[in-house]
Amino acid sequence: MGSLPIILASNTGNTRTFIPFIQEYAKRDLQVIEDFNNPFPSCNSLAIGAYTWGNGKIPKRLKEYLIENHLQLHGREIFIFGSGNSVYPKFCGAVEGIKKICLDCGADVIAAFKFEQRFNAEKLTKLELNKLIGSIKYWSR
Repeated sequence: MGSLPIILASNTGNTRTFIPFIQEYAKRDLQVIEDFNNPFPSCNSLAIGAYTWGNGKIPKRLKEYLIENHLQLHGREIFIFGSGNSVYPKFCGAVEGIKKICLDCGADVIAAFKFEQRFNAEKLTKLELNKLIGSIKYWSR
């Protein structure tokens, strides 16, 4: 089995803080893709991680990359994650926007996980943590 690609837009590094957690529970190695000039990864499963820009927006270059490669999303299993700040009315709005693009393109969204600023597993309840770990294990099988 090859590595699992993670398409990542992390401006301040907050979104990137979730990757070690994914790696801890994923069943395969990860390949982080931050250069949106590269060809879209060919695989059955991938993750998309992004910060939320402004009041709920997907980072422009990531949105363009997903739209340019929309046919590549069809039939894929996608795990979406993102960081945000709850002071904004559309907390982690980029996660919802990415989810909509993926679903509209016929992808199977396994999970869409949002977290405040820097990821900290200790802030999750036991139930939330178990659900998140289960989603990662299922996605990475």
